[in-house]
Amino acid sequence: MILELLTKQSDIYQNELISILNVIKSAIQRDISKLKDKNLIDNLSDTRINSKNIR
Repeated sequence: MILELLTKQSDIYQNELISILNVIKSAIQRDISKLKDKNLIDNLSDTRINSKNIR
């Protein structure tokens, strides 16, 4: 959904889109790390982000 909304914006170029997605990815990874540190989640193998999808 986010990707669909971003690609509809004519003033957003591919590099900017990749940059935005990388920021989102980093934020998600940071949040997952915080949850792991607090032992709120044990196994995240099913929710791991595939970086190939973002490239």
